[in-house]
Amino acid sequence: NVPAGTHTLDVVAVGVIFQQYRIDVSEGGGDLEERVRVSSNQDPNKMFRYPLKVKPAGTVSYFDQRSNFFSLSTLMKNPMYVIMGVTALAAVFLPRMLDKDALEEMQREMARMQDQRSGEGGGSGRQAQVTR
Repeated sequence: NVPAGTHTLDVVAVGVIFQQYRIDVSEGGGDLEERVRVSSNQDPNKMFRYPLKVKPAGTVSYFDQRSNFFSLSTLMKNPMYVIMGVTALAAVFLPRMLDKDALEEMQREMARMQDQRSGEGGGSGRQAQVTR
């Protein structure tokens, strides 16, 4: 026996989703089929016959699908790859942006510093004194 009034029917099953139903039971001594009106909770104008036969609206996915390991969006979200990319771009484009005269002067200065180091004899830079 279902008391008169408006009731909500939630069907619960593992792995399956069902829609919610609204059941209106009217007072009276008539047949149960005449007293019960079943409608969708989302759309009250959509009526269902008694006895109610429910169908699943979909399945439940408990786990997320694993994404592809090598995708551009994955690489762009990782700070390590962003820093590596910026460094590589800087290594390629910054020398092209320098003035050619400044680049030649920098190379001459580096060669001069290399000659000074090789002239010192390689060690710690101190000359050994020989005492007799």
